[in-house]
Amino acid sequence: LGFIGGVGRLCGKRGINFVIFPLGQRAAGGAAIALVELDGGLPKTMLPEIRALDQVVRADALHFALDI
Repeated sequence: LGFIGGVGRLCGKRGINFVIFPLGQRAAGGAAIALVELDGGLPKTMLPEIRALDQVVRADALHFALDI
């Protein structure tokens, strides 16, 4: 499995849907970056599993609060 499939499998096991999943890279065939938004947020137990995927160099959880 590639990165998208690996993250998709982890989310699918928990019934979590992607909200946004943009991908980008500096050069063709080079390292890529993904900013993934999940429906309902990221369970704390899932971050170590994402970090353990072969294709992942770094994974961080971000939380943006809407206090408008």
